Amino acid sequence: QWSVSDPFPNPARNVVTFNHTIPHGTREAFILIQSITGATLKHIAIDPIRTNTQIDISNLKPGFYLYTFQMNGQPVAAGKIIITH
Repeated sequence: QWSVSDPFPNPARNVVTFNHTIPHGTREAFILIQSITGATLKHIAIDPIRTNTQIDISNLKPGFYLYTFQMNGQPVAAGKIIITH
């Protein structure tokens, strides 16, 4: 059974965190952060043993971004992140 939380805090300034549960046997899991135009800005591999992942977003400009949580090449969750500075 998998689960992934919405990112928090949201809006965020420097770091955004996702809580997650990755099923045993998952080959790969990662989070993509993309610009509103679809350009991939971050591709973060998920450690399946951990229950959360923190992403440094301090180098991204304020604005709206999209995230996609993928497991084994398939999107399983998606949404928006607002970055403020």
